[in-house]
Amino acid sequence: MGSNDCEETERLLHCIEAKMDLVQQLFELTCQQMECLEGIDVAELLAILNHKQCVFDQLEELRRELEPLLTVDPDQRVWSSEARRSDVGSWWTSAGNA
Repeated sequence: MGSNDCEETERLLHCIEAKMDLVQQLFELTCQQMECLEGIDVAELLAILNHKQCVFDQLEELRRELEPLLTVDPDQRVWSSEARRSDVGSWWTSAGNA
């Protein structure tokens, strides 16, 4: 890690949060898609599928941004404070990633 170690850690956390938001959007769009299939609303279905493609494209961009950040050993990450590290650890655990 370089001279901006804390910035890289914060960037990683931002990317992970953004990815979780996008996954939530995909879940909601999939639910809407199922409703459209039940009602056979083709125009709405196409709009939802188009929106889902945009979300998939954003996920791919995030994957490319995350790739180099994930090569760092988590124990070697530099945090702005121990409290921030603890907060993120609690958040990560509560999100089911323990």
